[in-house]
Amino acid sequence: MIRARLDEDNEDAMEFDADHCLRRYFELVRERPERFVNPPGHIYEILLDPERIAHAQAEAVRSRRHEGLSVADTRVGVLSEDPYLVTMRDAVRFADGSYGLYNRLMVPSGAAILPLLNDSVVLLNRFRHGTRRWHLEAPRGSFSGAGSRMDEARRELLEEIGAEARAMVPLGQLHSTTGCLDEEHELFLARIDAIGVPDRHEAIQSLDVLPVARVEALMADGTITDGPTLTLFLRGRLGGHF
Repeated sequence: MIRARLDEDNEDAMEFDADHCLRRYFELVRERPERFVNPPGHIYEILLDPERIAHAQAEAVRSRRHEGLSVADTRVGVLSEDPYLVTMRDAVRFADGSYGLYNRLMVPSGAAILPLLNDSVVLLNRFRHGTRRWHLEAPRGSFSGAGSRMDEARRELLEEIGAEARAMVPLGQLHSTTGCLDEEHELFLARIDAIGVPDRHEAIQSLDVLPVARVEALMADGTITDGPTLTLFLRGRLGGHF
């Protein structure tokens, strides 16, 4: 009896939440239309018509049941939102003409910086919550909206390794995980003359000053796995910056 009551409560909450999710979704469409564009070509078309959304939800239910998957949650819209992450589910028409649902994560853009101290690369030995692992990686962080992207990259460098950049070289952009994440990094190479102390709040255990050949070896043997760090090094090397 208690379990039945809980199920009923969850169903009521889900119905209310579904309306809220979709309402917030359409607010976001108006606020950030660039995140909902449908360019030409065989794409995953985002559906904004209520009837087509309902059809995509029904097709998702049918497909999930056929595959033996849960159909408990087929909400469309903004599923959760805080200052750091928006979890969203779109109704889509897939490139082959079928209909269904596709999850997406929206996060703030940021900067990633490869610091060069003389002829060596400075990498952070830091713990990452997402992987629950220690990583060797370049400094990076989200944009705050204060100043230009280069200004924010300089600030990030100062915060994480206590270094002032005497020169900043733009290395382009990186989209590290394009399947469901809109994260974009602005990449820079920074020439520095000294390093400070690591930011303990960011779980940085040490600042490792490594010769270029050592960094290449750590990339080749799979020790360095961080995407922005690999890209920074590749762009800097191919660009002849070190």
